[in-house]
Amino acid sequence: MRRAVSLLLTLAVLSLASLTPASARVAAAQDAPDPPDLGDTVFEDPLTATGVLRASTCPTRRIAGDFVPTGFRINVTRRCRDTDTNAGARSTMRDLTIGDGDVSIDVTPVEGVERARIILYARQQENQDGYALIWEPGLGLVQLRRWTSSTGVLLAERGDLARPSSETPTRLALRVDGERLWGFLDDELVVFATDGMYTGGFVAIASGRTGNPDDDEPSTVVWQNLRVAALVDGDAPRAPTYAPPEASPAS
Repeated sequence: MRRAVSLLLTLAVLSLASLTPASARVAAAQDAPDPPDLGDTVFEDPLTATGVLRASTCPTRRIAGDFVPTGFRINVTRRCRDTDTNAGARSTMRDLTIGDGDVSIDVTPVEGVERARIILYARQQENQDGYALIWEPGLGLVQLRRWTSSTGVLLAERGDLARPSSETPTRLALRVDGERLWGFLDDELVVFATDGMYTGGFVAIASGRTGNPDDDEPSTVVWQNLRVAALVDGDAPRAPTYAPPEASPAS
């Protein structure tokens, strides 16, 4: 049985408003060093069929992920569990690990874009700590955060981005090299930070909805074209890996 983890394994989206005091605002990427170039592609998946993700529904049936012709669609309405504080869920891809490298994916908010919260994770730990590139398209906001014991530490932020078209995918990418982290939208560098807390871990994605978690307004996002790549001249032991479990022998 594959280790690919269902969409709704864990709560993904925490309230950012309470974690972003005005004093924590960080400059975006004006003085960022040039990001390292990409090397070999380690893994690609259009996300149109079961693989590193699989269709699933949360216990309350208020959040569901399913495959459509264009990719993996996640629809969020209310909380995944009645005890959750927000509306959202995370899917961890335990077959994909990354030390240094680049994770990129196309995302299209197709409904409720003004409240959508879209998150791409790299170097995620077993306890779900790690680095997160967070995009709220309705606010034109992108953040880099380090999650530690369910607390989000703001590393970098930009809040002046244009609202995307509901018909055109936006390419999100999180590139990591040692303590340096770069966040991209459509190949444009928008946030940069340095942090040495986590050196390796899993890849994950999350979809959520901001605001009142108990209203019925849906937020729907389609994820597609996942790619994980190594860095040119990167340290080979720290390159991304794709290690699916071996199939069980036929009886």
